[in-house]
Amino acid sequence: LWWFRTCETLGAVPGQTFAQAWSEFFDARVAGHTYIIGPWQSGLHSLAPGEAPTWSADEGLAPGEDPAAPRQALWSRRRHPNTIHCLNNVIPSGY
Repeated sequence: LWWFRTCETLGAVPGQTFAQAWSEFFDARVAGHTYIIGPWQSGLHSLAPGEAPTWSADEGLAPGEDPAAPRQALWSRRRHPNTIHCLNNVIPSGY
């Protein structure tokens, strides 16, 4: 597993494309976020080689943003999808 603990790495269409390419190239599971992260880190997802993303391409995007050409994302919040706290160092099952 390689966990990109960075903002928006797996967000929108470019992030989903990156996740698939990275996991295939390195033959390893990849994890990352679809939101801007801080103490709360939302939109945590993972993908194994050969899998397709199961999360929406517009998850974490500001209203009206185009998932194919995103320009603005949302900040993580406690109640957003797949949120963990920055002190959590384990990816929950199913993420």
